[in-house]
Order: sequence, then C-alpha cells, then structure tokens
Amino acid sequence: MTEKPVRRGKMLSPPSLVGLAVGLAPVGLSFAPSLMPRPFMMQGVITGICVALGYAIGVFAAWVVRRLTKWEPAPRLRRIAWIVVLAAAVAVIVAAVLAGTSWQNAIRRLLEMAPITWTFVVKAIPVAALMAALLVIVGRALRAATGGRPKSPSACMSGWTARRRQRRARPWPCASWSARAPSPGSS
Repeated sequence: MTEKPVRRGKMLSPPSLVGLAVGLAPVGLSFAPSLMPRPFMMQGVITGICVALGYAIGVFAAWVVRRLTKWEPAPRLRRIAWIVVLAAAVAVIVAAVLAGTSWQNAIRRLLEMAPITWTFVVKAIPVAALMAALLVIVGRALRAATGGRPKSPSACMSGWTARRRQRRARPWPCASWSARAPSPGSS
C-alpha cells in the first residue's frame, strides 16, 4: 500500500504538481505580442495572472481525478514527475522569453521604439512570480475561509442541481396575479 502525500490545507503549503504543470502552459501565451508593446511590469502581471489561472485549472483537474478514481501516484513516480515538470518549466520559460522578446522587438521596430533588452526579462519574471504566488495564496485563503472543498465532485453537482430544482419549483412573481386576472375574451 502506498503512502498518501500529506495535504496540509495551509495557505503556504507546497504547490500542486499538476497545478504547476498546467500553470506553465499559458506562460508562452502571455508573452505573445499584443497590439501595443508592454512595459516589464505589465508583462509580469499578465504572466502571473496566466500562471495562477492555469494553476487553478490544474489543481481542480487533479482534485476531480483523485476523487473520481481514488488513484494516487507512487512516491517514485511523483519524484520523476517533479523532475520532468521542473525541466519542462525551464524549457518553457526560456522558449517563451526568447520568442516573446523577439515578437516584442518586432512590434517596437514597427512603432519606432527602442528594443527591449535582457533586463526586461530580469525584471518581468520576478513580477510574474510574485503575482502568481499572491493570487494562489489569495485563492487558498478564500478556500480556507469558505470551509475548504466539498467531499466529492458529485456533492458539488448534487447541491447545484438541488438549488436549480428549488428555483424552478418557485412560482413566477406574477403567477398569482395572472391566475386571478380575467382572460381578454371572458366577461
């Protein structure tokens, strides 16, 4: 029997492996060119928001899979996955930065602006990391404030469908009035 990982539920607990892997996917998209060149602060904020949204999607997907299948990877597989994700993170970030810098400089040339240098990246990446970390901590704080996660995905759906049924069962506000009102052809 494999040992389950410790899930502390604290706001500063280690990141989710799947969340981190999915969170890296939008990094390349965040460095895609826009119609106007972006300063490093804006680039960092956009990248941080993209990473946090991807992380949230990955954490939710991992939670659904864990609840529906009751599968937990073995510790050895988990270590290998961390190495692969960290190596992929370096590759994705380097590729996104190189492509993004090239795209940004192409736009800057068209607008007759000075090209960006390596200092742009050195300034943007810490801003992105801080923004992503802040958003993840806020998300964890909201989860803790609302009492955590439900027991299973079906519990979420059963509560949602029950609320929908209650809303449908209510009569329309004007239903009692329309029942008493005479029809146009009667008198």
